[in-house]
Amino acid sequence: RNTFVITRAPAKTHYESKTDSDVLNYGDPFQLATNPSLRVDKSTRMVARPFMLHSEPSSAVVGAGSGTSQGVQMAPLPSSNTVWTVVAANGNRLATDGTPVPANADVALYHRATNVALASVLKRKVMTSFGGELDVCCQTLKSTGRGAGAAALPGNRWQFVTAS
Repeated sequence: RNTFVITRAPAKTHYESKTDSDVLNYGDPFQLATNPSLRVDKSTRMVARPFMLHSEPSSAVVGAGSGTSQGVQMAPLPSSNTVWTVVAANGNRLATDGTPVPANADVALYHRATNVALASVLKRKVMTSFGGELDVCCQTLKSTGRGAGAAALPGNRWQFVTAS
């Protein structure tokens, strides 16, 4: 249920990639699209259009449903609100920017239009037909301790796990 395909951000989203390579590098703009194998229409056997991971700032019209965080959902069309960038979870952007993102490494995903991190917070569970699941939103979690670095906290850490 959470299988995505990493795609380059199209030029019409106003974010240019630094390379034409198929390798995702730290700092590159990208989109997370639904997996084609999960989008087959059973009646026509045709592959449906992909949905993209989308977020936009909360407003009077668009709400996150979870306080001050920014809502995240799937959208049928690419836009600047479907573009993300990946940062090393240790916060060392200078050393990693432009280098390939290794599989299974802890990373933080930032919404490119708002620079807010993708988050999953343990305190916010949503009941679904599959049981209790964590809510996903955009919220950059911060440490309250003194001398805290720019490392991502657990709620902002993600991994790209590849098929074996």
